[in-house]
Amino acid sequence: MRLLNPIVNLTEFMSEPVQFMRDMDHQGEPQCLLLGPKRFVFVFDPERAQEILIKRADIYVQNRTVFDRIQPVTGKKGLVQLSGKESQAGRLKSRSMFNGAGLDTARVIIEDYCDEFLRKAATQNKIDVTAEMTSLILQTALTIFLGVRSPELASKIGEKFLRLNYLCGLRMRSLAPAHLFIPTRKNREIICLQKEIRVMLEKHLQRESGVPKAFDGDENLIDHCMTFLFAGHETTAASLAFTLLLLAQNPKYQDQIAQGDEAATMAVYKESLRLFPPAYMLARQATRDDDLLGCSVRKADQVLIGITEMHRSPDLFPDPGQFRPERFAEKLKHPLSFIPFGAGGKSCVGERLAYFEAAIVLKKICQKFKISSPSAPLQAEPLITLHPLPNQYIFLHSRAGEIHD
Repeated sequence: MRLLNPIVNLTEFMSEPVQFMRDMDHQGEPQCLLLGPKRFVFVFDPERAQEILIKRADIYVQNRTVFDRIQPVTGKKGLVQLSGKESQAGRLKSRSMFNGAGLDTARVIIEDYCDEFLRKAATQNKIDVTAEMTSLILQTALTIFLGVRSPELASKIGEKFLRLNYLCGLRMRSLAPAHLFIPTRKNREIICLQKEIRVMLEKHLQRESGVPKAFDGDENLIDHCMTFLFAGHETTAASLAFTLLLLAQNPKYQDQIAQGDEAATMAVYKESLRLFPPAYMLARQATRDDDLLGCSVRKADQVLIGITEMHRSPDLFPDPGQFRPERFAEKLKHPLSFIPFGAGGKSCVGERLAYFEAAIVLKKICQKFKISSPSAPLQAEPLITLHPLPNQYIFLHSRAGEIHD
C-alpha cells in the first residue's frame, strides 16, 4: 500500500487518474490503498478483470460514486445507469439498432454526414480534430438514434449536450462535488442544460417518432435518449480523433486505408484504442468480502480496473508504447487483455456502432486527404472517457487525381 497520506492519494488520483495509476510500481499486480476515507483496490491484469466483469459480476457491481455523477448526461434511468434485469432488458432492446437493417440505415446517414464534413474540410488546410470529430459524430448520433435531421435543431441540442457532457466530466474528477440540489454556479448550469435538452427532445419526439421501435412507449424514453446520445458519440468521437492524430504521425498506414484494406483499417483503429482506450478505467464496488485470485477484497471496497495500464503491459503487448497496428494480426494473449469498451454485461452499448462508424469515416477521410501533424506527442485528458486535449490539429493535403475503389 502506498504510504502517502490518504488525502494526498485522493487529490493526486482525482487530478490525474491515468498518471496516478502509471506511477504505481504495480508490475501487473493488484494495489490496495486508501484514497481519502475509502479503500481502493487497483487491478491491472486480464485474469482478475475477467473475474470482476464477467465471472463474479454479481459481487462487483456498478460504482455509484462514479455513475451518480454522470446522471445528468445519461438520464437517471438511462440504459447505462441500469443494473440487473433492467439492464439486460434494455440492452436486449438496443440490439435492434445494431442488427443488419439498422446498420444499413446507419451507413447511409454516416456517409452523408461524412461527405458534408469532407466538403467543408476541403476549404481548409488544417482542422481541430477533436472539435470536428465531435461535431460529426454527434450529428450522426442525433439522426441515427432520434431521427433529428434539422441542422438547426441538431446544432442547438448538440451545443448544449456537449457542454453538459463536459461539466459532468468535471464532476467525475472533482474531489467532492456539491450535490446538485446545492445551487452552485456549475450546478445551476447543469440543471438548466439538462432541462433544456430534455424539453427539446420531448418536443421533437412529439412531432416525429425517431427512436427505435423497441423503445416506443418506454416510460424512461427520454433517459434512454440521453444515453443513446452519450454512448453514440462520446467514445466514437474521441477514439476517431486519437486515430487521426496517430495516422498523421504514422503516414504509411494512410494509403492502406484509402485503398479499402478493411483489415488494415480495423488494425489501425484497434491500435489507437489500445493506446488511448475511451474507458481508461472501469469502476466497481464489492458487495461482500472476496478472495480475488489471491487479492483480499473487503465489502464496500472501490475496485478499479486500469485499462490504460493493462493495454500498455509489455507482458501482453511487446513494445507497448509503439504504434504497431500489425500486432492485431496475432491472437491476443488473453481475451480480456484488450477491452477499450469494457467487457461483460455492462460493456459500452455503442461499441459495435463505434467500430462500424470508424471504418467508414477513416476510409473516406484517407481517400480524400493525406494528413500530417506536428511531431509533438499526443496529449490526453481523462474526463468521463479519455479525450485528446483541445486544439490539436491535423493538416489536410488533397489527394485530388488519385483513384480508389
